[in-house]
Amino acid sequence: ITKEGYNMNKPNNRYDALTLALELAITAKTDDGAFRATSMAEEFASTMSKSEVERAKLEVKAKLNEATT
Repeated sequence: ITKEGYNMNKPNNRYDALTLALELAITAKTDDGAFRATSMAEEFASTMSKSEVERAKLEVKAKLNEATT
């Protein structure tokens, strides 16, 4: 499934779920969508190490920057 050029396949693990939730939180079209995605991202992040969360944030930031250039 593709949404605006992003691969929205079902995540295979919690790291992938976190990156998808972060991406959705940033790109959500509504405040409600952003809130729901942020809540999911926080839930996933709470079970991961700080370094994994930071790596996920950097990955999403790079992906979104690449998509806008």
